[in-house]
Amino acid sequence: MLEGLVTYERLTPGESIGSLSLDITTRDIDDYRAIAGAADPELPLSPGLAIALMMRAYMRLMPARPPGTIHASQKIRLGAPLSAGDRVTVALRCLEKERRKERGWVRFETEIRNQAGALVLAGEQWMVWAK
Repeated sequence: MLEGLVTYERLTPGESIGSLSLDITTRDIDDYRAIAGAADPELPLSPGLAIALMMRAYMRLMPARPPGTIHASQKIRLGAPLSAGDRVTVALRCLEKERRKERGWVRFETEIRNQAGALVLAGEQWMVWAK
């Protein structure tokens, strides 16, 4: 986890930002279903819950970002489904940085694996980093 304000200059391509483990609880599932409007308990939890976990981990691993940072795009690949009682590990890494029209663009990689090591989600996000 990066401490303090995470500026564009502090991000290094290829460097791990960090990882954290999260337990999937019945409450997480109930909260997700309430937000998603999915009352049917038979509906699959992925991809929505996996994406919510990806964003939760991003926010926790880099809590201090400059105001005005924009989530520009993301790509995801889904794997194993999630269930209550699963313990997942979310890893975040900076893949690349580039300047476009004087703005800093950063591409991150997120990987979520369950307690058995199975891939739950692989994702990439492009962020326009604020100054």
